[in-house]
Amino acid sequence: MGSGNKAAAHNTGCRVYVAPDGDQIFSMFDVARSGEGQPGRGTKEYTGRTGKYVGLTGHAEYTASGLKTLDKNAPDMFEGHVQGSYKLQSLMAKSVTQ
Repeated sequence: MGSGNKAAAHNTGCRVYVAPDGDQIFSMFDVARSGEGQPGRGTKEYTGRTGKYVGLTGHAEYTASGLKTLDKNAPDMFEGHVQGSYKLQSLMAKSVTQ
């Protein structure tokens, strides 16, 4: 979700990353751009996960810049750079013995 024009924009939303085996990582993002031709700058928080990613936490900052296309009818294209960190805590199953 977001709003903007050539002068400025602000977007927030969520992303789901899916591994080939179906395990997922969920994230929320918040990005803003001020000034025509300026890159968008934002943050990302990892908010949920399934399967082998259970226990993952993290935060990232990123920039996104629009790319010029040769075809004026082509969809908008962006180049992004992400820098951050994550931690994957090992979760061991507990067993009850009698």
